[in-house]
Amino acid sequence: LLIGAEALAAAQNVSDAAVSEYYEKNAAQFATPEMVRARHILILSDAKASAEDHAKAKAKIEEIAQRIKAGEDFGTVAKEVSEDPGSAPQGGELGWFAHGQMVPEFDKASFALNPGELSEPVKTQFGWHLIQLEEKKAAGQKPLDEVKDQIRTRLGKNAICLQLPIGKEDEFKGIIDLFEMRAYYYNDDKGEDITI
Repeated sequence: LLIGAEALAAAQNVSDAAVSEYYEKNAAQFATPEMVRARHILILSDAKASAEDHAKAKAKIEEIAQRIKAGEDFGTVAKEVSEDPGSAPQGGELGWFAHGQMVPEFDKASFALNPGELSEPVKTQFGWHLIQLEEKKAAGQKPLDEVKDQIRTRLGKNAICLQLPIGKEDEFKGIIDLFEMRAYYYNDDKGEDITI
């Protein structure tokens, strides 16, 4: 008979009060950063490009900006002219990102926009970008209702580990191995799952 770590943790009867206390004492673990969802158009012009090529790239992105300001759809134009092979087929869609996930110039320009706004041309190490902000989420806190099951499981696993007699690990090797193979919890520092 093999009992999973989740089932053992669920059997620990962790109280609502314990869950609330953990949530309050570890509030930083449940913080959500400010995030934005954006599209971009990239015209390549890296550091190795000549001054003439930089000027051509800038002129091209300015021309594209005028097309969009005149009413052309950003996504359609991005599919047509963007030189970013990863996002161009999706109309320049980059998805959600937090501060620090993009190069500094791109990050600063993106977070300065309001939803629906188009940036001025932005120069980065990759070339010239136009950025259109689609949505913005303020920094906040995940509500207790959203994370209470995760907390209850974590506390249940911790309770099981604390019940094992110290110094008698050999007698409980099977249980310890089970937890090393199957029990995971969220690592708050790196955002990765690690074994307990």
